[in-house]
Amino acid sequence: MFGTHFYNRSFRKYVVIFGTMFNNLSIKRYANDGTAREVIKVPLAYGAKEKFITRLQQDPTLTKSVAITLPRLNFEMTNISYDSSRKQQSAIKIAAADTTVKRTVKSQYVGAPYNFDFTLSIFVRNIEDGTQLVEQILPYFVPDYTVTANLVPSLNIIKDIPIVLNSVSQNIEYEGNLDSQRIITWDLTFTVKGYLFGPVANSAIIIGIDSGVVANSANIITGGSTTNLFYDTNNKAIQTVVMQNTANTGNGKYLEGETINVENRRDVLGTVLYWRPNSNTLIATSMTGVLSANDIVIGADSHARYLVSTVETTPLLIANTKITQNPVTADTNDDFGYTIQSKEYPDTL
Repeated sequence: MFGTHFYNRSFRKYVVIFGTMFNNLSIKRYANDGTAREVIKVPLAYGAKEKFITRLQQDPTLTKSVAITLPRLNFEMTNISYDSSRKQQSAIKIAAADTTVKRTVKSQYVGAPYNFDFTLSIFVRNIEDGTQLVEQILPYFVPDYTVTANLVPSLNIIKDIPIVLNSVSQNIEYEGNLDSQRIITWDLTFTVKGYLFGPVANSAIIIGIDSGVVANSANIITGGSTTNLFYDTNNKAIQTVVMQNTANTGNGKYLEGETINVENRRDVLGTVLYWRPNSNTLIATSMTGVLSANDIVIGADSHARYLVSTVETTPLLIANTKITQNPVTADTNDDFGYTIQSKEYPDTL
């Protein structure tokens, strides 16, 4: 179940979203007449609060070679928790057309709701510097501020992300002797109500349906009803290829479910869905690329090795349903029963 690599950069996006809100704060220092004599843009960094406190305690005058200035902001992600109150039905899928491969749909299950807790810490020398910064932040959170983000660009999944302000606290440390530098800090805690998404899957689409009811001139049903569903077989979701037996250097039998790769094409991987040795036909699924003629396909477990001769373009029958009237010679004007026979892939082969 686990092991299929995917990375939607969700954690990185939430860190960037949170940090971007506070990366343009500044403070002003005023003269006695009330005019602004200095404007200081406050730097922002990601890291643990304790690191900055230790730095200030070890060098209260800030004269050592490692540079740090006040005022300063830092933030960090402190906790992640599942939010069951925002859970949606697990079977819901989000889908979009794959513009890179014909007749293929990209899909992904609805995201799992998670809360990401962040702490924003403010370090200042003067009490008024701290209140200036806090006052520039608090009015926007009542108690939440909502940002919009494209969480999965390949499917254009755009979500409104509420960022909730949970608490605000101030701390002034006077510990130490009379020469010790006081440390004024503000801690603001937030919760980012985000989502985590699984891998994006490529699925073939149904490109054909055959259905029919046969009755004679006397309204006697003679053929029942048959419905066939077809998949396009020339895409990343499911592919059918015919192999040349002369290229085989393994045991000649691909194993269902094993991983396959293409020699000299590292970007193409997939899984064996079905192998028909009597016709040297391979049906592969979950492909990362489209197989082509002259590709050499290698089974990771069986070590079977075949050269692709042709790529099938005939749609693959994935489901067949036949409804037969009971009795067989039923009149369309009368009540009658029926029996249903269904087959699904690979029984349709």
